[in-house]
Amino acid sequence: MSDQKMFVAVGEYLKPLSEVEAHYSKHSEWLVRNYESGAFLASGRQFPPTGGLILAKASSLAQATTLFEEDPLVHLGIARYSLIEFTPGDFPRRSPEFDAFFKKAIK
Repeated sequence: MSDQKMFVAVGEYLKPLSEVEAHYSKHSEWLVRNYESGAFLASGRQFPPTGGLILAKASSLAQATTLFEEDPLVHLGIARYSLIEFTPGDFPRRSPEFDAFFKKAIK
């Protein structure tokens, strides 16, 4: 069994979207670094754009909290995250419908 736990991070914008957009490049760099390290598995903006969702893995809630506190948007007081820990079920972890939807959504 892995020592990694799964988290859904629900991001909420605290400032107008124009301010989010003004600093989005630094947020995007933070996202890329965490995808490259393997900490992030999926992400996207909510609709309407009031925040975003990130599926992440970490060894503990404390580690996940630290990870999300490093988001430049959090440092600037533009966004905050709520973390929800969950355990993926054994069968199925992903459905074929999810895979098909995801392939279409990322094109």
